[in-house]
Amino acid sequence: MAVIRRSLDEIRRGAGRIDRAKVAATTEADIRRHMIEDGENPDAPMPRELHPYISVAVVRAKLGMCRASLPQRSGSLSRHYGTGNRDDVSSILPHSP
Repeated sequence: MAVIRRSLDEIRRGAGRIDRAKVAATTEADIRRHMIEDGENPDAPMPRELHPYISVAVVRAKLGMCRASLPQRSGSLSRHYGTGNRDDVSSILPHSP
């Protein structure tokens, strides 16, 4: 594969390959239909490895908390809390994996 060198300005001026209007117009029903057409079960639970990763460090930063205050506030007693382990976040965010 050939290497193409472009400046950041050249990249920003480019139109890209994504039809953003088409993406914005796609409905949940369209996505469901596409999954069925591709042989996937749209009602199957999402595999754990495909759940979005939520960084504990990002959660702490957004809440303006330090590593010590987050487990105290959430009631966690884990000594590994706040190390970035995804299981840490699941104890305080009910929607996280």
